[in-house]
Amino acid sequence: MFKRSFTPGTIRHWINDLQRHRAKSMQIDGFLMLVCSVLVFAGSGALTYLFCVIMVIRTARNSGAMTSPADTAVVLGVNLNPDGTLKNDYIARLERAKETDAREIWVLGGVTSTTVTESEARAGRAWLIENSVPDDKINIEEGSRHTLENLSLLRDQTRASPTRFALISNRYHLARVGLMASGLGMDFVLCAAENEPGIRGRDYPKALAEAFFIHWYYTGKAIARLLGHKGMLARIS
Repeated sequence: MFKRSFTPGTIRHWINDLQRHRAKSMQIDGFLMLVCSVLVFAGSGALTYLFCVIMVIRTARNSGAMTSPADTAVVLGVNLNPDGTLKNDYIARLERAKETDAREIWVLGGVTSTTVTESEARAGRAWLIENSVPDDKINIEEGSRHTLENLSLLRDQTRASPTRFALISNRYHLARVGLMASGLGMDFVLCAAENEPGIRGRDYPKALAEAFFIHWYYTGKAIARLLGHKGMLARIS
């Protein structure tokens, strides 16, 4: 199973997803930070990236799968299949939200595909309603295009009623979610979609990609602070 996860078809599929997910949101400063991240990666002999890989693995292993009734369950979005159906990772997150005792559920994610006009959040809300979650318990945020925007717009929309968020995602994704939520000053707990601790064999390519995104985030944050770049710092804090 582990070897099959690295087939050329899987790699091409991940690259296509990445391109769809990032193309609309990439700004010039983000691109420059990506270049800097690659340079830091190379200059450190990949040691900085290895640190990020370890972070992803540890978070995946140590995160729980339970929430408190006082928490607000938050489902991080996943880009939809080309035919508009939900990916298995997204369904796993929604199933976890359905099982929680949270007083309300937020589903996050805008339109991130060139072939689907429905937002991730609206598709997720429809799945929850079809699976017996009351409509009045569900809120959606459908303006975001990636994880940082997911969390930033959620924070902005809930300022009037502060709460602790149970951030629900797949284990390979939780390290980046936690890092960005901390940067935004959110009160949160991480909640894994999967019951079993650790990362499944087929999810290791995604975990390695997550480590790269974390490396990019750390590099950008460090350089933004060094340069006093208020625009970049405002987007991540």
